Amino acid sequence: MSFLFIRVFLGGLWIIGSLSGWGWLLNSTLQPHRKDNVPSIGHNAALGLAWSTIFGGYLNLVHQIARVAIGVYLLAGLLLAIVALTRRYTALRDHAIRICSYFGHNKIATTVTLLLCMLALLKYTAAVSPARFNPDDDYRAYLTFPLKMIETGSLGDEPFSYRRLVSSLGGQAFLDTFSLTLGDLRNLHLMDEGVAYLLLVLLFLEMAIAKALEARWIVLLILVVELFPFPVINISAVYSAVLLFLLLLALFERAVSAPPSLAQSTVLAVTIASLVSLKYSFAPAAGLFLLSSFVLQLIWSSFRRAVLVNAGFCALLTTVFLIPWMVASYQSSGTLFFGLLGSGFHGSRYGTAVLPMQTLGIQNVLAFFHSSQDLLPALFIVLVIALFKADQKAQRRRIVDLVILGNILLGATVIAISMGGYQVARYTFPLLFAAVMYCLLKQLTVYRQGELDWSPSGNWTTSMLLLGSLVGGALTGFFGREEELLASIKSSIRAESIVTSSELTHCALMQATVPPGEKLLVRLDKNFLPDFRRNRVYIVDDPGEVSPPPGMPVFRGPESLATYLVGHGIRYLAYSYGDEAGFSRRDLGTRLDPKGRTNAWIREGTQLAFDFQDNLASLGKSRKKLYDDGAMFAIDLATKAD
Repeated sequence: MSFLFIRVFLGGLWIIGSLSGWGWLLNSTLQPHRKDNVPSIGHNAALGLAWSTIFGGYLNLVHQIARVAIGVYLLAGLLLAIVALTRRYTALRDHAIRICSYFGHNKIATTVTLLLCMLALLKYTAAVSPARFNPDDDYRAYLTFPLKMIETGSLGDEPFSYRRLVSSLGGQAFLDTFSLTLGDLRNLHLMDEGVAYLLLVLLFLEMAIAKALEARWIVLLILVVELFPFPVINISAVYSAVLLFLLLLALFERAVSAPPSLAQSTVLAVTIASLVSLKYSFAPAAGLFLLSSFVLQLIWSSFRRAVLVNAGFCALLTTVFLIPWMVASYQSSGTLFFGLLGSGFHGSRYGTAVLPMQTLGIQNVLAFFHSSQDLLPALFIVLVIALFKADQKAQRRRIVDLVILGNILLGATVIAISMGGYQVARYTFPLLFAAVMYCLLKQLTVYRQGELDWSPSGNWTTSMLLLGSLVGGALTGFFGREEELLASIKSSIRAESIVTSSELTHCALMQATVPPGEKLLVRLDKNFLPDFRRNRVYIVDDPGEVSPPPGMPVFRGPESLATYLVGHGIRYLAYSYGDEAGFSRRDLGTRLDPKGRTNAWIREGTQLAFDFQDNLASLGKSRKKLYDDGAMFAIDLATKAD
């Protein structure tokens, strides 16, 4: 067992404690008189995670992200958590005594709880240091972003990166710097699949206990949260997104049922701003919750002036929290907020590339509806229908539930349209999973209060079917991937590397031929290999999709490309031609078949990538080579070959 595994394994628990400390500080500052019936480690840590993305935006703005700064931040949070524990020592001690007494008299509950803890521990262990990353998304972009933050102090400019423009403002990349501070690139699954996963289990457990559910329901719900197959294909936010959406739903329900409060509006703004910073696709649903919370308050509250003041304050504060990330996006990619405030450097601006929504045709629409056959979208649809049919006495509660489901449905629809019907189930998963689990938890609480409908079409029967389907889907997903889980655990314990010493040596030799401080454009199979401190490195993840004005010339030959790059001050270029940067015609040429099942947007992106790589291969023959090891070359675009 490697020292790196032990250090990062314990470090992840340290991060959880630190996030809990920052969340406690925020809660205790804004709501000093609030009393919790149960320990709120999960709630505080989720809020601390949300706050961290905002704090990271300001660090990024002043170029002060570094291992020392991150270490100090995490240490300060842990000290705050210790202070919180000492202040609530008596309450926590009494709570621990009650728990021990309960388990001491209930062996079945003890066995089941230990089993759930072991399952959570196994999945957390698998996330500590797995040598399994997506060669397309992670190796070309997502691993690069947190590494560049640590090495240069900020996310910096990436005018040729598609994912930098359309995926995220940068919140998840900053969270991943926590993993780099404790370990290295091998540990970049830690924050989402490890830390956020444990926090999701804790938060949902706290919510179930607070609603006084029976132990059997809590066990089944936690089993679903622990084992349900999340669509994780890269290191972008999935578990983190579900965690914050679940927190947002709880805050939304609390906000519409309580008098208007600036403190509550602040917490809501922190959560919404964090979600938006994680991924652009979460913005529509988050914005709908922000708007509908104050609309319902305005309808139900007699303090309408206070509601309007709080609404303006919350919207303003959300914007203030996002401004640092938005400024960084504008400096890098030409837009403050992709989609909402312009397309920035996207190729659709020049007519050289298309947005996914522009490829929306009958095939894409069918793909959109096809996604509803997946378990989670199907269960969400059933839940919506059941709620509309429900005959509940508490009309306000029913309205809140309908608004929640309506916001999620609209948010998911916007995502589906913006993605051109491509992989809808994966992109909408965080919204749907959080909504289904939260509404199911609420319905089980209603039944605990005796409001049962035993009819075949009643909500009780529907909820039992939903819960059974979720448990079945969770177990099926887990036992269908147990070999992958075991392989990840072995990889974690061995701390297997994702980069060979040869790759590091060759990349260092290549970069040594480029003068320090000069701009270097790279199209490598692993774009994170260069030293970002030595040169101003620009990565190309999806060639031709994103580029500064007047747009990268496509299908116009290598000389036009060279003239364009030199005109932007980019004289040096590196290309992994041996395997065509992991994007070869041999492996991906089938995407070009117009009669195939490939999405039109993906097909066009493949055409652009092949054209770009063909141009690089030609320039490798016509320009002066600074380095060539048989698999990768570096060239001087401004100097012709001898």
